[in-house]
Amino acid sequence: MLRVARVVSVVVAVLATSLGFIGVSHAAATGKAGRERPSVDFDITGFRCESKTTGRHVTRHGSVVINSTERGFTESTIALMAGTMTLKTRTVIRPNGSERVTGHWTLEPHASTGAIRGVLRGSSTGAGARAGADGFTATGRGVRALRGVAVRLTGTTGNATTEGCKADLSFAGSGTATYREQRAPVGAVVVTSTKSFSASVADLTAAIEANPNLRLVETVDHQAAAADRGLVLAPTTELFFGNPNLGTPLMQASQTTGIDLPQKMLIWEDLFGTVHVGYNAPSYLQSRHDIVGADGQLQTVANALAGLAGVATGTTVEPVFDAGTVRAGAGLVEVPTDRSAADAFGAIVTALEAAPPVNVAFTVEHDRNAASVGLELRPTKLVVFGNPSLGTVLMQTDQSVALDLPQKILVSTDADGQTTIAYNDPDAVAARHRIRGQDEVLDILAGALANFAAAGT
Repeated sequence: MLRVARVVSVVVAVLATSLGFIGVSHAAATGKAGRERPSVDFDITGFRCESKTTGRHVTRHGSVVINSTERGFTESTIALMAGTMTLKTRTVIRPNGSERVTGHWTLEPHASTGAIRGVLRGSSTGAGARAGADGFTATGRGVRALRGVAVRLTGTTGNATTEGCKADLSFAGSGTATYREQRAPVGAVVVTSTKSFSASVADLTAAIEANPNLRLVETVDHQAAAADRGLVLAPTTELFFGNPNLGTPLMQASQTTGIDLPQKMLIWEDLFGTVHVGYNAPSYLQSRHDIVGADGQLQTVANALAGLAGVATGTTVEPVFDAGTVRAGAGLVEVPTDRSAADAFGAIVTALEAAPPVNVAFTVEHDRNAASVGLELRPTKLVVFGNPSLGTVLMQTDQSVALDLPQKILVSTDADGQTTIAYNDPDAVAARHRIRGQDEVLDILAGALANFAAAGT
């Protein structure tokens, strides 16, 4: 009879793991309201765990009730990430051979769709189900992108005589999940690529390097940075590039624009194997930084970005100027300092380099770049940095958030001689990309950013 409890645990593991999958096929599913909802079918293999029975008793009707807590490592061949699952189940084994299982499960660390939590409901009948569990079905509900998951356990092997699930227990499973398609963040343009991820990155890189008006500033491989910290992230690469002749007039109109320059283009492969190319539209820069009198430069930017996106995706991309606007100063935290821009910037970079979890990706002195093309710009300096242990968690939740990663601090001095340190509010970034359930990470980021800004004051 204890075999049932172990099999149920495996089914729950499948259910939890499936919420972080990369799909292998698409199909149509209809929701309760009659709307078409996309779905994905998947196969899952691999599970090992340890079990602890927390309670066991026999009711007056002869049913055996087993309460257990499981903590185990589960990994799917189509999972975006692997994790340690914690579940609590209550199995009722009735004298007539039928079983009823209920339970709650969680998967840590948080998977690609946010905090993974759900409820198991399932049942099986007869000695055959206890022996092999062939045909046992479990359903559950996830959060955020995924609307629901159904898993069918097709077979198990293992030590049937040992209580609790053990390392030698394995299974094969299949299922279907419905999901909510991602929407582009406010102010961003997202184009689906006809190419593979690697080809999209390579072709975009080549196009930037072949353009005499552009300079490739940095390529950030977020997936590799995650792997260096022992974390799993689907392919996500960001290219930073610029043209001082176009960027400087925007910063002359509003210096805070420097926090969103140089331009960036993000390429990522999503949960279902689709490759996307995303970038910020000029309307986002114009509204966020209250840019006035630079419409010509902004339209040129729109044209250039559309051309590069077309090369990267193998499609014809029409220039998009307006992809949504935000209020002036949206998401910016600004801290004044009595120091000069050079002193404040130097102190911040020194503090960042002295913080081992942090990697300084690159620095840009926008004022010097402007001078190199014969333009004037008051002191405006940017440092780009990150902590992959934190940023990866946000990208696992929604890869598009990499448009606002790595973290940035801008130091600038205005016409009145006032130096200001500016950075992006993590809560505002999360809101833009519809990220929920990551309050702890956001709080850590907010505190770190405030401390680094304070180093400059």
